[in-house]
Amino acid sequence: VGTCAVQRLVLARNKAIRNLGGSQHLPLQLQLCLTGPLANLQVLDLSHTDAGPEMAAVLGNTLSAGHSLIELNLNECQLGKNGTRVLCTGLQKNSTLQTLSLNANDFGAAGAHSLSLVLATPTCGLRTLNVYGNRIDVPGAVHFCKALQVNTVLRSLDIGKNRLRKNGAAAMLQVLQVNTTLEKLLLKRNKFDDTAALSLIKTITSAPGCNVSEISLADNNLSYTTIVDAVGALKLCKREITFDLEERAGYLAPARLEKTAYVSPLPLNATDEMLKRLLYSYKCGAIVNM
Repeated sequence: VGTCAVQRLVLARNKAIRNLGGSQHLPLQLQLCLTGPLANLQVLDLSHTDAGPEMAAVLGNTLSAGHSLIELNLNECQLGKNGTRVLCTGLQKNSTLQTLSLNANDFGAAGAHSLSLVLATPTCGLRTLNVYGNRIDVPGAVHFCKALQVNTVLRSLDIGKNRLRKNGAAAMLQVLQVNTTLEKLLLKRNKFDDTAALSLIKTITSAPGCNVSEISLADNNLSYTTIVDAVGALKLCKREITFDLEERAGYLAPARLEKTAYVSPLPLNATDEMLKRLLYSYKCGAIVNM
């Protein structure tokens, strides 16, 4: 069979692949296609197909052989640490893949270590990496950050919902002080406290070589004061930096909240104490009973 002209193949949420995920024949068929008719494929989307470690092994082998693929989406494919490991073994020998999405594959710190080896490889071509929601925790963050201190090609990193906490933030600070190529850093839902968040913002604005132009810190339970301080620090920076909580800072402004009304039916037995709790919870200036 000759090579076809298809450059983009989307099989996301494909029930046929999901139902055949346990078949030993499917990975072999994919490998034959990628080395034959689809040898010129540039974009492959297998997200939400439960592809698993076997499929990851095929992709790793294909990428190690220098396939032309530049974008690979494996979001929610149940790779786990073993699937991530075999995929990364191939990626260490690849320089063409530019975008890799591994959202919600539950590979933990072990998978983060495998990916860090890829990022630290001199021939790594990755420009965009999404590892949102993989429970890499602090040990995984440390692996990532050590690699990012020597990586000079990655432009965008989504490492949200990975329980980095303050120690993970401290590791990221070391990256921001030396990395000059990272431009987009998404850190949502990582259980950062106010101190960690402000340290990240201040480093982004003050580190001499830092080029981050977009930062995301939503859902980290930051105080209003911290959000306002962060917005203020970013506005003083010489370069323009997009911050996902800037609009929220205006929304939570005390002067605005005092003019906000919470409209909802109240129970007949509503007490003064209940009204006080509502005022506090919704941070509004008035409660209207409908």
